[in-house]
Amino acid sequence: MTGFDKAVAQDVLSIAPELIPVVVIAIGTQDAPEKLAGPLLERETAKRERLALSELVIKGLPA
Repeated sequence: MTGFDKAVAQDVLSIAPELIPVVVIAIGTQDAPEKLAGPLLERETAKRERLALSELVIKGLPA
């Protein structure tokens, strides 16, 4: 992804004015790994350790 418009993001996502978006992260579903080959297949099928969304997403104002 390239850049994003902070003002548009605040408007579309109803982000409070006191919060300033600084990054956008694409979240989606994983496609079939057999569509890949070689190093890409190895990387895609490697064990993943990811944080829960509740640890990444802020709901409301920070304490």
